[in-house]
Amino acid sequence: MTRERKIQIMMELLDEQAVSIPAYLEEDYQRAIDAAFQKIEKLEAQEVQAKKN
Repeated sequence: MTRERKIQIMMELLDEQAVSIPAYLEEDYQRAIDAAFQKIEKLEAQEVQAKKN
């Protein structure tokens, strides 16, 4: 599954849970999710590197 698809699923779930994400906040939510993915990917890369060493 692509990163973009995962973000789309998260946005859909957030929208369902929050009843509705106001349009003016949607970009903020997307940035927050993107930042979370970047952090997760960085930590995963560090784990892989640690296992190699």
